[in-house]
Amino acid sequence: MKLIDIISYLESEDYATKMNNIINGLQYLGNTVLEAYKVWDEWFEKAAPKLEKIISSISVAGLSEDEKQKLKDSYTEWGKYGWSYNTTSRYNDFSNFPISLEYADEFMGKYCTDEEIINIKTKLSECELNINDLDEALFCFQQGKYKSCVLILFSLIDNLLIRRNKTFIDKKDKKVKVRLGGSAIKAVKEDSESDFEKGILFSHLIFLNTLTCLSKIFEYGNNFEDQPKIINRNFVSHGMYEREVSRIDCFKVWSALYSFAVIYPTVESYQVEIGRMEV
Repeated sequence: MKLIDIISYLESEDYATKMNNIINGLQYLGNTVLEAYKVWDEWFEKAAPKLEKIISSISVAGLSEDEKQKLKDSYTEWGKYGWSYNTTSRYNDFSNFPISLEYADEFMGKYCTDEEIINIKTKLSECELNINDLDEALFCFQQGKYKSCVLILFSLIDNLLIRRNKTFIDKKDKKVKVRLGGSAIKAVKEDSESDFEKGILFSHLIFLNTLTCLSKIFEYGNNFEDQPKIINRNFVSHGMYEREVSRIDCFKVWSALYSFAVIYPTVESYQVEIGRMEV
């Protein structure tokens, strides 16, 4: 099942109604969460037939500590290779530990199609992002101008990070300098990590993968002494990236933007609702 199908389900009004019913039911059912889901069988057949299996297969209760840690390590490692989810990804794509960068690029490279980029751009157009920048990024990608494309995409990720960090500052009512780049990503991680660690494994895995991926592609340049193997915002933006930006490099940044703008906020909201289910 595609991850985007799960995300669409989590964003639906039907989901909100059903979740409220489940929360009320859990007051009596205690930890028997899956039993509560069974009353949805008929509805699931129409809306998301495999969701119950997905939740049960990746739930904390259904896995040993060793299995949970292996999943966390795997999702983190995929992020270190610059990979995060796209609209065609299946929920379990990152369940197996990638043995090398070459393996990871080949495995995820199958999703790198013109149609997929258009799908990502369409979903991003529904977010609070500059539509002209998205149009230009798509045009550059289609023309094979991958360096120009990633520069625009990096700026859009920067935009999300800046706006999110300004929200942190406003909440704390402090006049401090807004964090940028890797520092901003670190702030996002520090602000949310404890909540995700206490939540269901599915949300935590998305958190780990997305933030690790962003941290990698925004990694500090270290005085630009060693060329990075993974596409890097600082090297590209400062003209220090020696190799040609490839189609795969570009796809990684498209995916990172999509994961952070679309998937991450959804699982973050979902995590808040799951927190209400504790009995």
